[in-house]
Amino acid sequence: MGSRTLAIVRCGDKSLHKSWTGEQTDGREFDVAISYFGSNEDLTFPEANYVHRKKAGKWDGIFDFFQEFPDALEAYDFFWLPDDDIKATPEAVIKMIELASKHQLAASQPALSHQSYYSHLITLRHPQYEVRYTNFVEIMVPLLSQETMKRSLPKFAKTKSGFGLDFIWGKWAEESGDKIGIIDAVEVFHTRPVGGDLHKMIEKTGDSSNSELAIELQSEHVDGNADLGGVSVPR
Repeated sequence: MGSRTLAIVRCGDKSLHKSWTGEQTDGREFDVAISYFGSNEDLTFPEANYVHRKKAGKWDGIFDFFQEFPDALEAYDFFWLPDDDIKATPEAVIKMIELASKHQLAASQPALSHQSYYSHLITLRHPQYEVRYTNFVEIMVPLLSQETMKRSLPKFAKTKSGFGLDFIWGKWAEESGDKIGIIDAVEVFHTRPVGGDLHKMIEKTGDSSNSELAIELQSEHVDGNADLGGVSVPR
């Protein structure tokens, strides 16, 4: 595999990441960062190349990871940012990276299996395709190029939910001529209902995922009262 990739998973105590990391780092073709938001201070992660501990949301937590490990941003060509309730295999991750590199995708994601909990029909697997070029990559399992990650990182600092980022990546690609897409040759299984503990945590702070969505869309002058390129914007 020619492209160096770091998978960063914000995880709690019920994380399924070992389905795709394995138990150790030995022999794996991509690196893994565990960004742990749980409370077990004795928990170790032998499968991780980096270990980061932070009580936060997914995206501000990832931002904090790069504050602790700034050299990681220059060390990798791609960054995969899956939720911790994603079940996959190491082979699926490797194939996803290979196809993202082959098709020069600035942002992409594996397709979701038809057994998955999902928010957007566009993300479910279409087996007749290898890659579908789209204007939308979901925040659940995005794979970002180094350039897209660098551009996105300041936005991560200001959001826990990440709502709106998936629409912004599409807008950036449209403006720059870059390609984004869903990799149908690879599927993963989203095992839990959409909108779980993270949304409850955000609400306890007096904020909401939809308010974060509005802020993100406004920051890029995206009209949140309309559908964006056929993908419905939550209201």
